[in-house]
Amino acid sequence: MAETAKKPLDVAIPEAGKFGFQGDDVAIALHQYSPGSALEKTTLRKVDLYQIPMLWIMCVMAYVDRSNIGNANAAGMSDDIGLSDNNYSLLMSLFFVGYLIWEVPSNMILYRISPSWYLSCLMAVWCAICCAMSKVRNDRDMIVARFFSGMVEAGFFPGVLSNEIGKRFSLFYTAICFAGAASGLVAGAVITGLEGKNGMQGLRIYVFIVMYIAQNSATSITYFVPTVLKSMGYKGTAVQWMTIPIWAVGTAVLLVLPHTSDKYRERRWHIVGSLTVAWISAIIGLTVEGHDKLRYAFMCLYIGGLYPTAPLILSWASETLALPAEKRAVSIAVINSIGVCSAIYSSYFWPSADAPRYTMDFACVVSFIGISIITAALAPVIFRVLPKYTTRAGRELYAENELERERDARQI
Repeated sequence: MAETAKKPLDVAIPEAGKFGFQGDDVAIALHQYSPGSALEKTTLRKVDLYQIPMLWIMCVMAYVDRSNIGNANAAGMSDDIGLSDNNYSLLMSLFFVGYLIWEVPSNMILYRISPSWYLSCLMAVWCAICCAMSKVRNDRDMIVARFFSGMVEAGFFPGVLSNEIGKRFSLFYTAICFAGAASGLVAGAVITGLEGKNGMQGLRIYVFIVMYIAQNSATSITYFVPTVLKSMGYKGTAVQWMTIPIWAVGTAVLLVLPHTSDKYRERRWHIVGSLTVAWISAIIGLTVEGHDKLRYAFMCLYIGGLYPTAPLILSWASETLALPAEKRAVSIAVINSIGVCSAIYSSYFWPSADAPRYTMDFACVVSFIGISIITAALAPVIFRVLPKYTTRAGRELYAENELERERDARQI
């Protein structure tokens, strides 16, 4: 009896023949579906077992390619191809310009065709671009290659929507931290052994855009971690090895924090608390001078406090911008694409001329994290004074779901 009392899932019935199923069969299955049942949990575990490992590996490869640019620069790439500080920042910016251009169209395409074919094609094109980059001999060609690499990688980030969305988002974000550690590991090994050889739902979406773009602005240090470590006195391959503990801490926190967020069904204070740790760590980096070991320890806490908030913000947005499903997918793509565009300006942070204190750069990330903390803390208050559904389609779908719930309640 407890199973049948649960509410039906709020999903639109697919068109007949879509995904290989008949429309009537899907409608019957959805009508009989009971959220949280033992059958659902077993099915989700099987789906996770088959899909998440492969998608996780894809994300790792994408982010290794993305973050390795910082390791390559610390190892002398700029000198090899004649890349100035300004052109290096341009290189970083244009990657995210390409990302912005293709993020929303990619999500719309992914919603309409088979993800297995689409993501496979993206991987093939991305592989070809990476192979071409190995032949780059000047800064112009590198900048062009990174622009197209950004367009292709825009389609990699998967949207996994379910009742345990926080944990699934966090699993994919562990790929980012793992990729950061792997970049240092691979770069250290390469340098040691191979150097010198061959429609939006009202104003809610803007709240999440402000929150997410401020958080992403603070992650600008991702591409400069090896450079900042050099200013702390680490040299040669030690710079690469010392990036590993930083990302290991980020990965560990990513595995724990979203789990508790899902368990207690709470996003707001998990985000605020984690960002506060990053904010305090950034203040230590800004104000402490001459204590490099202390600054390094707080660098670990900075990454550990900052990175888990990205999947939590996207999870919170996905739960708040719930109807209809396609608009939710586009809204998440808009938030993500605008958020990552913060790299267009934040890539000009951390110039080598600011070493070793990086006063202006730490001050900037302190400000951005503060904005994200304030936005996250006030978001529920803002949402209470905003209409939940501002489009006719959203209101009609919500009304249909309410009628369905009432019919089920009367039957019980």
